[in-house]
Amino acid sequence: MALAPEGVLPLAVDALAGVCGLFNAAYFVAYLAGRGRGPSYQVAAGALALVSLAVAAESGVLLAWRGGNGPALAGAWGLSRLLSALGAVAISLLVLRRIVALSE
Repeated sequence: MALAPEGVLPLAVDALAGVCGLFNAAYFVAYLAGRGRGPSYQVAAGALALVSLAVAAESGVLLAWRGGNGPALAGAWGLSRLLSALGAVAISLLVLRRIVALSE
């Protein structure tokens, strides 16, 4: 039994998610490099760029997984999971910071 559906639709979804992730990451990186924003905006944009890169990396892993396996695939999987975890932690820290600020 396959872990993921086969056919064109899953490939299209993975490719679309990857393209959107790269597009979003490019936007947030450009935002960081653009006009001067406060530190909280910079941290938020950095976290969103990280999560967007993770989406793109994960899509790449899923597309590669459909084509085979090996050390490169294992490394790509680890990188995509690391990016996802770092992005999630960064966003959680931003949320906690906001909750603490609202309670003061």
